[in-house]
Amino acid sequence: RWTERAGRPVEQVMAIVPVVVAVVPEVAGGLWERFVGWWLARRPFLAADAFALAWSVFQELAVLETDEIALELIADCWFWLWQPVLAGQTAVSPPPVLFTWTPRQLLRAAQQGIVHRPDLIGRADVYRFWQAVTEAGLFQPDDKGALAALYLTLLGQKGMGRQWREASRALTAVFPLGFSAGVRHAWQDFIQTGWQYLVTTYHLPARIKGDR
Repeated sequence: RWTERAGRPVEQVMAIVPVVVAVVPEVAGGLWERFVGWWLARRPFLAADAFALAWSVFQELAVLETDEIALELIADCWFWLWQPVLAGQTAVSPPPVLFTWTPRQLLRAAQQGIVHRPDLIGRADVYRFWQAVTEAGLFQPDDKGALAALYLTLLGQKGMGRQWREASRALTAVFPLGFSAGVRHAWQDFIQTGWQYLVTTYHLPARIKGDR
């Protein structure tokens, strides 16, 4: 039934059934169906033996989905942008679907990649990521606000992990970007997100005393 709704040949799905049986003891409802659709659409770009690993990472990324950022975009950003950069590649080859998203959505997905694996990503990785995605045409090279947002996301994650040296490096990377409208917006978003985290984690008042 799923293959009929998705318009996919039964043979395509049956080819991955042995792998499914081996790696998925319990089908995860709608998440599994979304993964299969994502995988089949991108299968030509992925190695055949990447199925099990892709499913595992897809499950991990699911918790990062928001009303604004779809899980599929987060997965695309991780597999086609972050992973090549972290593997040492200086260029990326994003699939056409990534060019259908807005710059804001792409930025949010890129930030979620940092949230996903802050242990793997440092200041130099963010810089190399930015160089790769701007050369690929996903962002404008002069969009300092987007770059600032990536560094500030890294700052937040390193701070949460009490990696103060890494956090300070991320912070010092933001200063040379100036204080344009885009950078100011990145700072505002960073402060609001940080305050929301403190409110949720430490049960602080939602409003600062004196705020009306």
